[in-house]
Amino acid sequence: RRDDFARKEITILPDLAPNLQETVCDRMQMRQAFINLLQNARQAVSRGGMILIRTQNLNGYVRVRIADNGCGIPRDILQKIWSPFFTTKTHGTGLGLALVQRIVDDHHGRITIRSKEGRGTIVTLLFPVVENEDRLLSRTADSSDSSS
Repeated sequence: RRDDFARKEITILPDLAPNLQETVCDRMQMRQAFINLLQNARQAVSRGGMILIRTQNLNGYVRVRIADNGCGIPRDILQKIWSPFFTTKTHGTGLGLALVQRIVDDHHGRITIRSKEGRGTIVTLLFPVVENEDRLLSRTADSSDSSS
């Protein structure tokens, strides 16, 4: 898939927080969500476009932003993008963003999309951080499971 970005000469700009707080997630589901979002961004940008991936800690959440300078999403379509089987692509299934929404919901997160036609799109995801007490309980449960 990296070749798809290289072929289109898309620049990916990571701006990753060095001390990102912990959040509980299913690695495979999260990977799928980010693949879907990055694939949409890749399809939206023109040759030589840019995609910014920014992570940061924000008031008890981990925030992930994926911003592109692509074609943007028309306002009338923006309201429909979460619906299963809705697509504007000739070869799309319309399940990508519906799946992303489900994965985010399953992780007690939130997702929003802001877009301007001709300017680009910003997808913002928020995931709750693991509180110290939850982390301690989780580790205690893990160690008691392994000792039995």
